[in-house]
Amino acid sequence: MAIISAIIDIPLRALHEAGYVRRPFVRRVLPVGILRALSAAAILAAFLGAGAQTYIASSPDEILGDALVLWAVTNLAFFAGVGLWGFSGPLTRHWGLSLGAFGLGVAALFLLLAAVLQLPFTAAGALLSVPARAMFAGIAGGILVAVGVCLASVLALAAHIANAAFVLVSEHRRHADSLTSDWNIARRLHFRRFRAARRTVSTGAEETRD
Repeated sequence: MAIISAIIDIPLRALHEAGYVRRPFVRRVLPVGILRALSAAAILAAFLGAGAQTYIASSPDEILGDALVLWAVTNLAFFAGVGLWGFSGPLTRHWGLSLGAFGLGVAALFLLLAAVLQLPFTAAGALLSVPARAMFAGIAGGILVAVGVCLASVLALAAHIANAAFVLVSEHRRHADSLTSDWNIARRLHFRRFRAARRTVSTGAEETRD
């Protein structure tokens, strides 16, 4: 998807430089500050929810509570954060930011999975000490956030490709005559220069022979 974004960005940039594409006025439902606050709140809720579920699951003692509500809140916050970051976050500014965020998310994911292997699990899969369970909860929350960053990056790349394709198609329909005429003029100039260069080379070769 990053390669497609880079390829489709070339004609889009050319249209911008030629003056065919104007930056559209984007009307947001909510201000940028509120969207960022909601994104941060969703990520924090997903992190805490994943940590709480992991802490409860790794405890040797039974902890009472409504696990279904905690699971639902965690997943709702996770998908809300992915959607906000993927469609209205800073990753939508350029496809390179999405690619970099995806790479950082994958690297963080592998590092956190390697950290899980260092925890002192028992044969039953439990952690006896409270600090170990707290560390495992933090790692699990970080893993969920890293997965969310990767998914948000993929959504941002897909949104960039769809938006660029829509702009190219719409501008081609609006300026089909001018774009075609500009292309024909440029092509004629190119062939004239090519023919002139060939004539110059052939004339120089004939003079050399004489």
